[in-house]
Amino acid sequence: MDMRKITPGHIPMLTPMLTPMLTPMLTPKLILSVLCMMVVMYSGCTSISKNHHFLQAQQSYFNADYVSAETLFTRVLESDPNNTGALLYLGWINFYAQKYDPSRAYFQRVIQLEGVTDNALADAHHGLARCSYEVTQYSATIEHAGKSLKRVPEVMELWLLLGWSQMYTYQYIAAESSFTRALDLETANPEAWLGIGWTLYYQSDYSGAMYAAGKARSYGFDEGLVLKLENACRAITG
Repeated sequence: MDMRKITPGHIPMLTPMLTPMLTPMLTPKLILSVLCMMVVMYSGCTSISKNHHFLQAQQSYFNADYVSAETLFTRVLESDPNNTGALLYLGWINFYAQKYDPSRAYFQRVIQLEGVTDNALADAHHGLARCSYEVTQYSATIEHAGKSLKRVPEVMELWLLLGWSQMYTYQYIAAESSFTRALDLETANPEAWLGIGWTLYYQSDYSGAMYAAGKARSYGFDEGLVLKLENACRAITG
């Protein structure tokens, strides 16, 4: 991951990547502080110097204490209502609590602000894509995933969401392209292979679909879902 493109939504993914590098030099508490500060510096979030609750809220978020994090980020907004970082964190906190309407409201506030960095806008559209997908609003998922990927194209999850949403709206060639982009990021991604398999199935390329199903299986995808694709192909080809 390009550390210049990290956002609040990436904090959980940073732990396994950075802790081995930092552990020999820092205590766990300092490691946490370094990670949070890196997100602030690189994501374009408002400086924590404006509100002493910000770093404390980040630490709570990093520790998966989302109740405390939500309370503290809300306090940040009381004195700094346009704090981009707090808005993004609150959007993700509500998303993971399956509160999609308030989550979308926070992400929309980021998009409506002036002077927001590309990274922050990418994270806001990422969140909106996730919310839209969860409530099966696939056209909105396609719109927001596309806007996020235009700014930060290295996000595997969004290529997968885009691919499935395009497939569910019968855009099979576009979906195949999106799943292929996911494979460009990770050749061994089993979900991308299964997605390609289904797009090929719907384009009547059954041998290609069977090959993709086999690749999904070889990389450890759920056997039942792989068999569903294979059985669909066999029902037509015999």
